Amino acid sequence: MAQGTVKWFNTKNGLGLIIDQDGKTKVRFHFSIVSQEDYKTLGEGDVVEYEAKPGRRDLEATSIRKV
Repeated sequence: MAQGTVKWFNTKNGLGLIIDQDGKTKVRFHFSIVSQEDYKTLGEGDVVEYEAKPGRRDLEATSIRKV
């Protein structure tokens, strides 16, 4: 699994963005793929492990877990 940092997460619409460790790669995500126990405490600056696949614009996370 890759690691990155949560750049932002909007709990109202359930969307967020992770910046990979290289500081360049963007990974979009929806709250539905965040592990159940981490969803409500996920916030800006949190380090996460994730798996991603190519999406429409950027990579899209397929699973996220707070480290």
